[in-house]
Amino acid sequence: MTAVIDTCVIIDALQSREPFSADAQKLFLAVHN
Repeated sequence: MTAVIDTCVIIDALQSREPFSADAQKLFLAVHN
């Protein structure tokens, strides 16, 4: 399966930007595994 993720979601996860960081980190880790 292919998924397209906006770069803002990745930046939210890496920089822990609130209020999006928790969901972005979950998505980032799900894609990694």
